[in-house]
Amino acid sequence: VKVKVLDIDRERQRISLGRRAVLMPVDGGAELSIEAGERVCLIGRNGAGKSTTFKLITGQLEPDRGEITARQDLIVSQLEQTLPEALDLPVTDVIRSGLTQIEALLDEYARKSKLDLDKHGLRELEELHAKIDTHDGWHLDQRVETTITDLKLPADKKMNELSGGWRRRVALAKALVQKPDLLLLDEPTNHLDIATIRWLEDRIYGYDGAVMFITHDRAFLQRLATRIVEIDRGKLTSWPGDYANFLRRKEKALEDEIVAEDKFDKKLAEEEAWIRQGIKARRKRNEGRVRALMKMREEFEERIARESKARIHIEEAEQSGRKVIRARNVSYSYGDETVISNFSAKIMRGDRIGLIGNNGVGKTTLLLSLIHISEPTRH
Repeated sequence: VKVKVLDIDRERQRISLGRRAVLMPVDGGAELSIEAGERVCLIGRNGAGKSTTFKLITGQLEPDRGEITARQDLIVSQLEQTLPEALDLPVTDVIRSGLTQIEALLDEYARKSKLDLDKHGLRELEELHAKIDTHDGWHLDQRVETTITDLKLPADKKMNELSGGWRRRVALAKALVQKPDLLLLDEPTNHLDIATIRWLEDRIYGYDGAVMFITHDRAFLQRLATRIVEIDRGKLTSWPGDYANFLRRKEKALEDEIVAEDKFDKKLAEEEAWIRQGIKARRKRNEGRVRALMKMREEFEERIARESKARIHIEEAEQSGRKVIRARNVSYSYGDETVISNFSAKIMRGDRIGLIGNNGVGKTTLLLSLIHISEPTRH
């Protein structure tokens, strides 16, 4: 995998997970650093490398070049963009599985406590005890129960009994339950209802550790981000402040870039005209000028063009009537549980209808019924 996000400085490329919680410079050469308490939003066009950056941080991918280092006891937790599988597992077990790193510390502490330790061993045991204290690792069952209560999760159900929105909530609980030093969130608002998004915003806003997130939800981004890191043409650029500040400064940076490139291109054209004069360009006193031209040519060849604005063209189909869908007394049940009861609606061409409701109330089921993927039951 070619990791373009590490191409900022070819001489020194590092992402370092450091002692203060998260990402810190190593020998002054870090390309990305995050301090404890920061809420950093990673932005960029689709395919720019946002999810790849997360995979580099978590160790799922190895960089082609550069260096990624992490302290030994750093706890990193991630909410994946995709929905968790609808497995035949209880909700409580799935959330508990997010505590494996802390449980490993507890197991190691229990093992060492049974040994006849010397001074060095006792010191290691004390350090292990301090790590568990730091991560509040002595009351894991209570943490699981508290997380379930906070997110109002159905602890008595299994994953394959839940809607997509509820499975997303469970995945969020699994990421939050271990109180990580660095919390990675990939499109965290996907599949969540409005009430849960507001709860998540409040939770992240007051989070003690560092948070790095990817989102297309501009309201979520504007409220939470203390800094924005942009991936653009293979480079990481840090923009302090919120999204509104980023937009202002980005526009000015692009204007300055265009001016600088115009000056460069004009100078390159002058030098190309000079080199074509022939013998004068090869005189010994002009060798430095020739070398400078060669360097300018290389720089021009390596320039990555700016992304143009997206253009979407939709062909209009022949109008065949104003009515799109008419539903009469549509009902749907899962066993004895009715999720849709006697729903009737007429949808006309040009209508733009927002379907809202809490997770699990039947939004997706209604859509599938309307387009005949799920057959409704009628009363």
